[in-house]
Amino acid sequence: MILNQYLAKAQGVGVHVELLSLSDLNRRLEALVDELKAKSVALPLIGWPEPLLRTVKTEVEKCGSATVSPRRRMDGSYEWNRSALGSANLGITFCGAFIAETGSLAFPSGPGLGTLASLLPETHLALSCAKDCRPDLGGYLAEFGADIPSRLTFVTGPSRTGDIEASMTTCVHGPGRVLHWIITGDFS
Repeated sequence: MILNQYLAKAQGVGVHVELLSLSDLNRRLEALVDELKAKSVALPLIGWPEPLLRTVKTEVEKCGSATVSPRRRMDGSYEWNRSALGSANLGITFCGAFIAETGSLAFPSGPGLGTLASLLPETHLALSCAKDCRPDLGGYLAEFGADIPSRLTFVTGPSRTGDIEASMTTCVHGPGRVLHWIITGDFS
């Protein structure tokens, strides 16, 4: 099964993966926000299944955390308040595809999708549907046909960098902790 392959690969690169029912999501979000003492959470508002976004936003605010989201500009583009985004220690995104072959989360670019929420906070939580697991990168890219996005971001575990002596350091150029909660069941 491709989901089992994804679980093994993702955990092998340092992603903390959990399978959750939608009914468990509120309890887990509350525990995570409390653990991180998150005063603000980066939360893009575009590209989500609406019931899931509503659940996440409500729970984060119920925990007393502010949400930082990109704002729509007059020209139709979106812009983050960089100062507010820089203070968020948790970014929560919806990940509409993840790749079993590599254990990677896939984020296409697009107005308001908020890729920065997956890259800047110290902890990144990606939420997905179990049905969105793809077997391999080639098949995922083929789904776009001629309409491939101008930018795709693939997150394969926490940020790591190494020096000339091969000493690895995490959380220098991105999140030091990546969580992926795969929601089983329907969002409606």
